[in-house]
Amino acid sequence: MRCAPGREHQRAFEIFRAARLASLPYGNYAFVLRARTAVGEQVLRASFRLDRRAPTARLVRFRLHKRSAFVVLRLSEAATVRVIAGARVVVPRHPRQAGLNGFRFRLPAGVPPRLRLQLIDPAGNAGHAGPFVSRRKTS
Repeated sequence: MRCAPGREHQRAFEIFRAARLASLPYGNYAFVLRARTAVGEQVLRASFRLDRRAPTARLVRFRLHKRSAFVVLRLSEAATVRVIAGARVVVPRHPRQAGLNGFRFRLPAGVPPRLRLQLIDPAGNAGHAGPFVSRRKTS
């Protein structure tokens, strides 16, 4: 189908409307751009992965001895992790790899041993996990 002069440009942008891009599912994609120039047709290709899933964390171990805590988590993908106890941040944003990760920290006085996690992956997807509560009483 031929378009009027100057309309090819507009037609190409119709394909990339935000609503259409937002409806693409998670997965691998290839972007192909064809342009007709004085030299001939130019083709540019780029591959990319569309990540729409928020990272998740599963608690493996939560040990508490007095105010010293040790937590082991299994992360679904690489993420920046922030550990919060009560209303206080006990581990600031810390980049971690996918798989098992351990955190050692001290709980501030008067803060209950109840942890929440804020997770952000490199694509910017945010996830939350918790609350995780220690079954042992603090001494």
